[in-house]
Amino acid sequence: MLREEPTTPGTTTFRVDWEPRPEPLTPAAVWVPRPAIPVAAWSRDKRLPRWRGLAFDDGLLLMSDALPWVDGATWLGRDPAAPSLILPTRLRPTLPVDLVASAIARACPGKDPPFAVLPDLGRIISLAHIGHIDVEPLLAWGAE
Repeated sequence: MLREEPTTPGTTTFRVDWEPRPEPLTPAAVWVPRPAIPVAAWSRDKRLPRWRGLAFDDGLLLMSDALPWVDGATWLGRDPAAPSLILPTRLRPTLPVDLVASAIARACPGKDPPFAVLPDLGRIISLAHIGHIDVEPLLAWGAE
Protein backbone atom coordinates (compact mmCIF):
# COMPACT_ATOMS: atom_id res chain seq x y z
CA MET A 1 0.00 0.00 0.00
CA LEU A 2 1.14 3.53 -0.62
CA ARG A 3 0.14 6.56 1.41
CA GLU A 4 0.80 10.25 1.21
CA GLU A 5 3.24 11.63 3.81
CA PRO A 6 2.37 12.83 6.40
CA THR A 7 -0.58 10.62 7.24
CA THR A 8 -3.82 12.57 7.41
CA PRO A 9 -7.41 11.46 7.99
CA GLY A 10 -8.95 10.40 4.70
CA THR A 11 -5.60 9.68 3.05
CA THR A 12 -6.06 7.66 -0.13
CA THR A 13 -4.37 4.27 -0.33
CA PHE A 14 -4.04 2.00 -3.33
CA ARG A 15 -2.08 -1.12 -4.15
CA VAL A 16 0.88 -1.08 -6.51
CA ASP A 17 2.91 -4.23 -7.12
CA TRP A 18 6.61 -3.94 -7.91
CA GLU A 19 9.07 -6.03 -9.90
CA PRO A 20 12.82 -5.87 -10.52
CA ARG A 21 13.88 -3.25 -13.04
CA PRO A 22 15.99 -4.69 -15.92
CA GLU A 23 18.37 -1.72 -15.74
CA PRO A 24 18.60 0.37 -12.55
CA LEU A 25 17.83 4.06 -12.67
CA THR A 26 20.60 6.57 -11.98
CA PRO A 27 20.35 7.58 -8.31
CA ALA A 28 18.98 11.09 -7.74
CA ALA A 29 17.88 10.68 -4.13
CA VAL A 30 18.34 8.40 -1.15
CA TRP A 31 16.09 7.46 1.79
CA VAL A 32 18.16 6.87 4.91
CA PRO A 33 16.43 5.26 7.92
CA ARG A 34 17.25 7.23 11.06
CA PRO A 35 19.26 4.43 12.74
CA ALA A 36 21.46 4.17 9.62
CA ILE A 37 22.43 7.86 9.49
CA PRO A 38 26.23 7.97 9.83
CA VAL A 39 26.46 11.17 11.87
CA ALA A 40 30.22 11.00 12.50
CA ALA A 41 31.06 10.42 8.83
CA TRP A 42 28.66 13.11 7.63
CA SER A 43 30.14 15.68 10.00
CA ARG A 44 33.34 15.47 7.92
CA ASP A 45 31.73 15.13 4.48
CA LYS A 46 32.53 18.15 2.30
CA ARG A 47 29.53 17.36 0.06
CA LEU A 48 26.99 17.96 2.85
CA PRO A 49 26.30 21.62 1.90
CA ARG A 50 25.28 20.41 -1.61
CA TRP A 51 22.59 18.08 -0.27
CA ARG A 52 18.91 18.99 -0.14
CA GLY A 53 16.59 17.05 2.09
CA LEU A 54 13.51 16.44 4.20
CA ALA A 55 13.64 14.96 7.69
CA PHE A 56 10.98 12.71 9.22
CA ASP A 57 10.81 10.98 12.59
CA ASP A 58 12.02 7.73 11.05
CA GLY A 59 14.50 8.92 8.43
CA LEU A 60 15.86 11.41 5.98
CA LEU A 61 15.33 11.85 2.26
CA LEU A 62 18.29 13.45 0.48
CA MET A 63 18.64 14.71 -3.09
CA SER A 64 21.93 15.71 -4.69
CA ASP A 65 24.21 15.14 -7.62
CA ALA A 66 26.74 13.89 -5.02
CA LEU A 67 24.86 11.47 -2.77
CA PRO A 68 26.59 9.75 0.14
CA TRP A 69 26.88 5.96 0.36
CA VAL A 70 24.88 4.64 3.31
CA ASP A 71 24.39 0.99 4.24
CA GLY A 72 20.69 0.18 4.59
CA ALA A 73 19.55 3.09 2.40
CA THR A 74 16.99 3.01 -0.41
CA TRP A 75 18.25 4.60 -3.63
CA LEU A 76 15.78 6.48 -5.82
CA GLY A 77 15.97 7.78 -9.39
CA ARG A 78 13.89 9.39 -12.13
CA ASP A 79 12.14 7.25 -14.71
CA PRO A 80 11.95 9.14 -18.03
CA ALA A 81 8.41 7.78 -18.52
CA ALA A 82 7.25 9.48 -15.28
CA PRO A 83 9.42 12.54 -14.55
CA SER A 84 7.14 13.60 -11.67
CA LEU A 85 8.18 10.51 -9.68
CA ILE A 86 11.37 9.56 -7.88
CA LEU A 87 11.28 5.74 -7.77
CA PRO A 88 13.45 2.95 -6.36
CA THR A 89 16.41 2.51 -8.69
CA ARG A 90 16.01 -1.28 -8.83
CA LEU A 91 12.21 -1.63 -8.88
CA ARG A 92 9.43 -0.63 -11.25
CA PRO A 93 5.67 -0.82 -10.85
CA THR A 94 3.92 -3.66 -12.66
CA LEU A 95 1.44 -1.08 -13.98
CA PRO A 96 2.55 1.48 -16.58
CA VAL A 97 4.56 4.06 -14.64
CA ASP A 98 2.73 7.02 -16.25
CA LEU A 99 -0.58 5.62 -14.90
CA VAL A 100 0.98 5.28 -11.44
CA ALA A 101 2.13 8.91 -11.68
CA SER A 102 -1.41 10.02 -12.58
CA ALA A 103 -2.92 8.00 -9.71
CA ILE A 104 -0.44 9.48 -7.24
CA ALA A 105 -1.19 13.03 -8.40
CA ARG A 106 -4.94 12.39 -7.91
CA ALA A 107 -4.36 10.70 -4.53
CA CYS A 108 -2.34 13.65 -3.21
CA PRO A 109 -4.48 16.75 -3.83
CA GLY A 110 -2.82 19.93 -2.67
CA LYS A 111 0.64 18.37 -2.88
CA ASP A 112 2.99 19.24 -5.72
CA PRO A 113 5.39 16.94 -7.56
CA PRO A 114 7.91 15.56 -7.69
CA PHE A 115 6.91 12.66 -5.46
CA ALA A 116 9.33 10.18 -3.92
CA VAL A 117 7.81 6.69 -3.81
CA LEU A 118 9.04 4.32 -1.09
CA PRO A 119 7.20 1.02 -1.69
CA ASP A 120 8.88 -0.84 1.20
CA LEU A 121 7.51 1.78 3.60
CA GLY A 122 4.26 2.35 1.71
CA ARG A 123 4.98 6.08 1.47
CA ILE A 124 4.68 8.88 -1.04
CA ILE A 125 6.55 12.08 -0.17
CA SER A 126 6.12 15.39 -1.97
CA LEU A 127 9.53 16.88 -2.70
CA ALA A 128 8.16 20.23 -3.84
CA HIS A 129 9.50 22.01 -0.77
CA ILE A 130 12.75 20.14 -0.29
CA GLY A 131 15.40 22.51 1.03
CA HIS A 132 19.12 22.76 1.51
CA ILE A 133 20.53 20.96 4.50
CA ASP A 134 21.41 23.04 7.54
CA VAL A 135 24.46 21.12 8.76
CA GLU A 136 24.39 21.63 12.54
CA PRO A 137 20.69 20.80 13.10
CA LEU A 138 21.03 17.73 10.84
CA LEU A 139 23.97 16.37 12.80
CA ALA A 140 22.22 17.05 16.12
CA TRP A 141 19.01 15.41 14.86
CA GLY A 142 20.88 12.35 13.59
CA ALA A 143 22.72 11.95 16.90
CA GLU A 144 19.49 11.94 19.01
